[in-house]
Amino acid sequence: MKPDARYIVFRDAKIEDVPAIVEINIRTWQSAYKGIFPDAFLEALPDRKQDRIQATIADFGTRMVEGRIERKVVAEVNGTIVGYASYGACREVEVYGLSNVGEIYALYIYDDYQGYGLGRGLVSYAAEKLKRLEGDASLLIWALERNPYRGFYEKLEGEARFTKQFTLLDVKYEEVGYFYERIERLYD
Repeated sequence: MKPDARYIVFRDAKIEDVPAIVEINIRTWQSAYKGIFPDAFLEALPDRKQDRIQATIADFGTRMVEGRIERKVVAEVNGTIVGYASYGACREVEVYGLSNVGEIYALYIYDDYQGYGLGRGLVSYAAEKLKRLEGDASLLIWALERNPYRGFYEKLEGEARFTKQFTLLDVKYEEVGYFYERIERLYD
Protein backbone atom coordinates (compact mmCIF):
# COMPACT_ATOMS: atom_id res chain seq x y z
CA MET A 1 0.00 0.00 0.00
CA LYS A 2 1.30 3.44 -0.94
CA PRO A 3 2.49 5.47 2.07
CA ASP A 4 0.43 8.56 2.85
CA ALA A 5 2.61 11.57 1.98
CA ARG A 6 1.42 13.32 5.14
CA TYR A 7 3.33 10.73 7.17
CA ILE A 8 6.60 10.69 5.22
CA VAL A 9 9.49 12.58 6.79
CA PHE A 10 13.05 13.05 5.55
CA ARG A 11 15.46 14.16 8.27
CA ASP A 12 19.06 14.06 9.38
CA ALA A 13 19.89 10.74 10.99
CA LYS A 14 20.52 10.63 14.72
CA ILE A 15 22.76 8.24 16.60
CA GLU A 16 19.73 6.33 17.89
CA ASP A 17 18.78 5.59 14.25
CA VAL A 18 21.91 3.48 13.70
CA PRO A 19 20.33 0.05 14.47
CA ALA A 20 17.53 0.75 11.95
CA ILE A 21 20.04 1.95 9.33
CA VAL A 22 22.18 -1.18 9.73
CA GLU A 23 19.07 -3.40 9.51
CA ILE A 24 17.98 -1.66 6.30
CA ASN A 25 21.45 -2.10 4.86
CA ILE A 26 21.51 -5.82 5.63
CA ARG A 27 18.01 -6.60 4.36
CA THR A 28 18.31 -4.55 1.18
CA TRP A 29 21.69 -6.08 0.32
CA GLN A 30 20.18 -9.53 0.80
CA SER A 31 17.33 -8.78 -1.60
CA ALA A 32 18.99 -6.50 -4.19
CA TYR A 33 22.22 -8.45 -4.55
CA LYS A 34 20.84 -12.01 -4.43
CA GLY A 35 22.34 -13.88 -7.36
CA ILE A 36 25.06 -11.25 -7.71
CA PHE A 37 27.08 -11.64 -4.49
CA PRO A 38 27.64 -15.14 -3.04
CA ASP A 39 24.67 -16.50 -1.08
CA ALA A 40 26.89 -17.45 1.87
CA PHE A 41 28.15 -13.86 2.13
CA LEU A 42 24.62 -12.39 2.06
CA GLU A 43 23.28 -14.96 4.52
CA ALA A 44 26.11 -14.15 6.96
CA LEU A 45 25.41 -10.39 7.01
CA PRO A 46 23.12 -10.57 10.08
CA ASP A 47 25.88 -12.39 11.98
CA ARG A 48 27.92 -9.16 11.98
CA LYS A 49 24.99 -6.86 12.74
CA GLN A 50 25.96 -5.96 16.32
CA ASP A 51 29.57 -5.29 15.34
CA ARG A 52 28.40 -3.00 12.53
CA ILE A 53 26.02 -1.15 14.86
CA GLN A 54 28.80 -0.59 17.41
CA ALA A 55 31.29 0.54 14.74
CA THR A 56 28.78 2.93 13.18
CA ILE A 57 27.85 4.40 16.55
CA ALA A 58 31.55 4.81 17.42
CA ASP A 59 32.23 7.02 14.39
CA PHE A 60 28.77 8.55 13.98
CA GLY A 61 29.03 12.19 13.01
CA THR A 62 32.83 12.09 12.94
CA ARG A 63 33.65 9.79 10.01
CA MET A 64 35.65 11.82 7.51
CA VAL A 65 35.74 11.33 3.74
CA GLU A 66 38.09 13.58 1.77
CA GLY A 67 38.23 15.97 4.72
CA ARG A 68 34.46 16.27 5.16
CA ILE A 69 32.07 14.55 7.53
CA GLU A 70 29.93 11.74 6.15
CA ARG A 71 26.27 12.59 6.76
CA LYS A 72 23.14 10.44 6.76
CA VAL A 73 19.49 11.16 6.04
CA VAL A 74 16.61 8.81 6.88
CA ALA A 75 13.16 8.36 5.40
CA GLU A 76 10.43 7.72 7.95
CA VAL A 77 6.93 6.51 7.20
CA ASN A 78 4.51 6.72 10.12
CA GLY A 79 7.48 7.11 12.47
CA THR A 80 9.33 4.02 11.20
CA ILE A 81 12.64 4.36 9.37
CA VAL A 82 12.29 2.60 6.02
CA GLY A 83 15.26 3.98 4.08
CA TYR A 84 18.43 6.02 4.31
CA ALA A 85 21.19 7.63 2.30
CA SER A 86 24.73 8.52 3.30
CA TYR A 87 26.56 11.33 1.54
CA GLY A 88 29.50 13.69 1.64
CA ALA A 89 32.60 14.61 -0.33
CA CYS A 90 33.25 12.85 -3.63
CA ARG A 91 35.87 10.13 -3.17
CA GLU A 92 37.02 10.14 -6.80
CA VAL A 93 37.82 13.85 -7.27
CA GLU A 94 41.44 13.34 -8.28
CA VAL A 95 40.90 10.10 -10.21
CA TYR A 96 38.36 11.69 -12.57
CA GLY A 97 39.56 15.30 -12.47
CA LEU A 98 36.42 16.53 -10.69
CA SER A 99 35.97 19.54 -8.46
CA ASN A 100 33.13 20.87 -6.35
CA VAL A 101 31.38 17.48 -6.41
CA GLY A 102 29.43 15.71 -3.67
CA GLU A 103 28.65 12.01 -3.56
CA ILE A 104 25.88 9.79 -2.31
CA TYR A 105 27.71 6.76 -0.92
CA ALA A 106 24.70 4.60 -0.11
CA LEU A 107 20.97 4.68 -0.84
CA TYR A 108 18.80 1.87 0.48
CA ILE A 109 15.06 1.50 0.99
CA TYR A 110 13.08 -1.53 2.11
CA ASP A 111 11.55 -3.34 -0.87
CA ASP A 112 7.98 -2.70 0.29
CA TYR A 113 8.57 1.06 0.19
CA GLN A 114 10.24 1.32 -3.21
CA GLY A 115 8.42 3.02 -6.06
CA TYR A 116 6.73 5.66 -3.88
CA GLY A 117 9.17 8.54 -4.23
CA LEU A 118 11.25 7.83 -1.13
CA GLY A 119 14.45 7.34 -3.10
CA ARG A 120 13.86 10.60 -4.92
CA GLY A 121 13.21 12.29 -1.59
CA LEU A 122 16.43 10.97 -0.06
CA VAL A 123 18.48 12.05 -3.08
CA SER A 124 16.81 15.46 -3.07
CA TYR A 125 17.49 15.97 0.65
CA ALA A 126 21.14 14.93 0.33
CA ALA A 127 21.69 17.03 -2.81
CA GLU A 128 20.24 20.13 -1.20
CA LYS A 129 22.40 19.66 1.91
CA LEU A 130 25.53 19.16 -0.20
CA LYS A 131 24.81 22.35 -2.13
CA ARG A 132 23.83 24.43 0.91
CA LEU A 133 26.39 23.20 3.44
CA GLU A 134 29.34 22.35 1.21
CA GLY A 135 28.76 24.42 -1.93
CA ASP A 136 28.86 21.39 -4.21
CA ALA A 137 27.73 22.09 -7.77
CA SER A 138 27.56 18.49 -9.03
CA LEU A 139 26.80 15.02 -7.67
CA LEU A 140 28.12 11.51 -8.23
CA ILE A 141 26.34 8.27 -7.30
CA TRP A 142 27.93 4.85 -7.82
CA ALA A 143 25.78 1.79 -8.49
CA LEU A 144 26.76 -1.80 -8.97
CA GLU A 145 26.55 -2.53 -12.70
CA ARG A 146 24.32 -5.55 -12.05
CA ASN A 147 22.16 -3.66 -9.53
CA PRO A 148 18.54 -4.34 -10.53
CA TYR A 149 17.60 -0.79 -9.45
CA ARG A 150 20.09 1.09 -11.64
CA GLY A 151 17.23 2.43 -13.73
CA PHE A 152 16.34 4.70 -10.81
CA TYR A 153 19.50 6.75 -11.32
CA GLU A 154 18.78 6.98 -15.03
CA LYS A 155 15.25 8.24 -14.32
CA LEU A 156 16.86 11.00 -12.28
CA GLU A 157 18.74 11.84 -15.51
CA GLY A 158 22.14 10.83 -14.28
CA GLU A 159 24.78 10.40 -16.94
CA ALA A 160 26.57 7.02 -16.73
CA ARG A 161 29.96 8.70 -17.10
CA PHE A 162 32.40 6.63 -15.05
CA THR A 163 33.22 3.00 -14.27
CA LYS A 164 35.37 1.35 -11.64
CA GLN A 165 35.84 -2.04 -10.04
CA PHE A 166 35.79 -3.26 -6.48
CA THR A 167 36.66 -6.66 -5.10
CA LEU A 168 34.53 -8.71 -2.73
CA LEU A 169 35.75 -12.15 -1.67
CA ASP A 170 38.31 -12.19 -4.50
CA VAL A 171 35.69 -11.47 -7.17
CA LYS A 172 35.76 -8.22 -9.13
CA TYR A 173 32.52 -6.30 -9.65
CA GLU A 174 31.89 -3.37 -11.95
CA GLU A 175 30.31 -0.14 -10.75
CA VAL A 176 28.82 2.65 -12.83
CA GLY A 177 29.18 6.27 -11.72
CA TYR A 178 26.12 8.42 -12.45
CA PHE A 179 27.06 12.06 -12.75
CA TYR A 180 24.63 14.93 -12.21
CA GLU A 181 26.21 18.09 -13.62
CA ARG A 182 23.86 20.49 -11.83
CA ILE A 183 23.07 19.31 -8.32
CA GLU A 184 20.14 21.72 -7.92
CA ARG A 185 18.19 19.79 -10.60
CA LEU A 186 17.77 17.04 -8.01
CA TYR A 187 15.87 19.16 -5.50
CA ASP A 188 12.13 18.74 -5.19
